[in-house]
Amino acid sequence: MKFSTRKFEQDRNIFEAYLTIGGLLFFLCMLIFSIVYFKERMLYYDSANNTFKLVQFENFAIPALRYSKLLVQLIPVALLKLNFSLKIIVISYSVSFVLLYYTLFHLAVFKLKNLGAGLLIIFVLVVGVRHAFYYTTTETPQGLAYLGLFLAWLYFSSDQAVNGFKFYSIGLLIILLAFFSHPITLFPLLFIIGFHMIDTKSFKKSRAYILIGIIALIYIAKFAVTPANSYEGSFFSRFVDYKSLLNDFGKSYSFRFMKPRMYSIYLITWIGFLITSSYYFVSKKYLKLAFYLAFSGIFIIILFLTFQKGDSNIAMEKNIMPLNFIILMPIIIEIFRRKDVNIIRISAYLLLAFSILWSSYHVFNTRKVYHKRIVYLEQMINVARQQDNKKFIIKKEVLNPNKIMVEYALSTETLLLTSIEGPDSSLTIHYVSNRMKNKFRTDMEDLFFFTQYWPTIPMDQLNKRFFHLPDGKYSELKEID
Repeated sequence: MKFSTRKFEQDRNIFEAYLTIGGLLFFLCMLIFSIVYFKERMLYYDSANNTFKLVQFENFAIPALRYSKLLVQLIPVALLKLNFSLKIIVISYSVSFVLLYYTLFHLAVFKLKNLGAGLLIIFVLVVGVRHAFYYTTTETPQGLAYLGLFLAWLYFSSDQAVNGFKFYSIGLLIILLAFFSHPITLFPLLFIIGFHMIDTKSFKKSRAYILIGIIALIYIAKFAVTPANSYEGSFFSRFVDYKSLLNDFGKSYSFRFMKPRMYSIYLITWIGFLITSSYYFVSKKYLKLAFYLAFSGIFIIILFLTFQKGDSNIAMEKNIMPLNFIILMPIIIEIFRRKDVNIIRISAYLLLAFSILWSSYHVFNTRKVYHKRIVYLEQMINVARQQDNKKFIIKKEVLNPNKIMVEYALSTETLLLTSIEGPDSSLTIHYVSNRMKNKFRTDMEDLFFFTQYWPTIPMDQLNKRFFHLPDGKYSELKEID
């Protein structure tokens, strides 16, 4: 059977139009989802703590110098200043992340004319992700989404011959947005520049090397000024003992986390790896193949060493997001950069669409886990309301680990969940681990128990506009069934 080039060109345009429309529908669905399931997205884990600090101090809440977070906090902070209710503020915070991702998608697809980079931003959000989708305030996907825009800018600059001040100023702005989102963006950022250099055969052009030099200075400065005992410093310091870590590579928690998920959550990632490697080998693009395999392999080692000790499942998914980005980016770019048209290309469009739909379905289906968790918290709160207090501590043996999952943010989760109904409904239940029981005793008065890393807040400093908790002692919640 013969196919005309003109017909396939028309088919390609049609499929790309469908993919663009599909991308817009994806973000519309995300917008609705972020409103309907705002509790599941914002009242869990670090998201609850970050939301609490934003509301408590009625100002931007920027952890670990992640200044790019200012952009997603503009709307909720503005609504705080305009005296909106707590419920509206929390919903607006949930929505703000969707608006950021859509803005980056819009710029990549409609301004920089790079549908592949736009779809890569969607892939960041749903492919290789289940629980991390509900880790709303984490900065890793934000940083990777900025890199999707950076990728689009590099190719746009090459195609349109953008040089000089405009190229470096916009490029540096996007790099800084990624950098101040999360330092892990260093590796996919270098991968983008290296891949683009090979793809466009621009080895003799100085701007790629200048960008790499700028990036090196930024990240070296970051490494130099980060205290060893800080959150990020604890990860950097692990490389000092890299030899012993390499010896225990197979025992790395990251390896043990990924291995049983190879045929489920990471199935599309590894199919993409096999397709990309095979394509480069069959088409004799050996330089791309060598770069792809070497960079992916090195980053896997770095990833496994950095997170050797492990983390919660939701955090581990987030940690592995950059690997998904590196593995899937080349094949997506190859599909949309090729000038020829054939049945393989059209099939690739369909495969991309299927990957997004399949991953989105599983992300949406995972909402049940977090909805059941909200129901469990409400059950706990209802039991607590039967007692003559609004401040409680609860110990590990009382909680159902399958329902509570991560418990360290319980005090802010329950406080926000109850205060959404109004400040007079405020109630808090603080989780006390065995090793922290001496810091959080029921005889401690006039304090709000926050988290283990920031133990208490004096009651007279609690924001009375949103939270009405009594002075006095905590009570112990000994059962919740």
